[in-house]
Amino acid sequence: MRPKFHKKELRRVRGHYFYLRRKLGKLKKFDAMKSESIINKERRVIDDLLHKISREIINRDKKESAVIILGDLRGIRKQNKGRKFNKKLNSFLCYHLSQFIEDKDAWGE
Repeated sequence: MRPKFHKKELRRVRGHYFYLRRKLGKLKKFDAMKSESIINKERRVIDDLLHKISREIINRDKKESAVIILGDLRGIRKQNKGRKFNKKLNSFLCYHLSQFIEDKDAWGE
């Protein structure tokens, strides 16, 4: 079975909050832009999505008796592939997702 990538929903959420912060910055609403409510809301939504993705990966692993391989991604962000690609790459929470997968896998055994 082919691997499934969950990039659209994460990219949509990250893009929405990026747009919101940029819009508030242009309006010179720096306090609102850096407010805890916006930062916490984005974090909660992203964490929820990462939990769902990690749960789906673990469930698929159990169902198909597959092996989960998490590669070493250190240094991947130091590449300079252009502004647009760097923004997409740096907005993905690789470590956070890998921690969720490891925790869920250890808990399920």
